[in-house]
Amino acid sequence: MALKEYSVIIKKIENQSDSVRLFTIEYSEELEFKAGQFVNLSFEEEGEKYMRPYSISSNPTYKN
Repeated sequence: MALKEYSVIIKKIENQSDSVRLFTIEYSEELEFKAGQFVNLSFEEEGEKYMRPYSISSNPTYKN
């Protein structure tokens, strides 16, 4: 699978534990992934740029 860049809207972030967060995202183009893959999430907040890796825990057949 080739590298691809997506723009998404983070609708909600829920703390599941001290080290686990659940992101609910909205996207206009279908995300293609395999279970266990990770994504680099890059964002800007108050002029500071951030990039962090996150593991995908969703089942790839669950499209919502």
